[in-house]
Amino acid sequence: TTARQFMEFLPTFYEAVLELLAKERTQSKLVFGPELSPSIVARVLIECFKPIVTSFERRLANVCPPPGDKKGLAMRSSSHGGESSVGGTEAIAATYESTIQFLSLAYDQMEAWNETKEGAKKDSKKKESPANEGEPLLQTIRAAFLLIASPYLPYQRNLAEAERHPLGEAASMVAKDVRSVAVNFEDAAERLGDLAPFMFPLAEAAINRFELLNSGYNAPATLSSIDSLISNHAAELAIAMGTLSTNASSGSEF
Repeated sequence: TTARQFMEFLPTFYEAVLELLAKERTQSKLVFGPELSPSIVARVLIECFKPIVTSFERRLANVCPPPGDKKGLAMRSSSHGGESSVGGTEAIAATYESTIQFLSLAYDQMEAWNETKEGAKKDSKKKESPANEGEPLLQTIRAAFLLIASPYLPYQRNLAEAERHPLGEAASMVAKDVRSVAVNFEDAAERLGDLAPFMFPLAEAAINRFELLNSGYNAPATLSSIDSLISNHAAELAIAMGTLSTNASSGSEF
């Protein structure tokens, strides 16, 4: 399964699960009543994903090897040209965004939890007893969401490391182009002008993935990687411009 195929499959799978949850919600309301329906739907959600979490992790690893997977990194490095089975952190972010959207819609199928909790609060005021009726359901929903999102934990915990290899490869390619400009005067200014802003969209995309996947967690590590990326690129540009200036000055003396 290629990264593109998996990314196309995932939303359709989530849609099928949402349809199942909607049917289960309707049936459980009729059979067990609206009070128990949200809890039943949450447990069905857990049972849908419990058997496939390991498989989901393997599919993500095929899309982008998790940090520390040397075999996966070697596979990524050897995948150049054509349709690769490795999609990188861009694919991980895209599938995670689909997952978050799915969880939001799945929660709508359990929205009666809010009504249950509000009803419990009203009843507690009448009975002068604490309202804890909604807490078990909230814990079940939380357990379901943590289970579904668990395959992304290796990437979230070590996102800076996951980003380091692909960003480093891109930076090396740009650095080679910058160095080639320094030894070839033809259209040097125009080529440097094109290369100068090249790394900024990559850095911006990395920040967007960080915000999506980590929401601020372990910010220093990610920001340090991006800072090194930009500063190294700036250093390469400075060296190239210095070399061009020196060569131009030398040429003008003859």
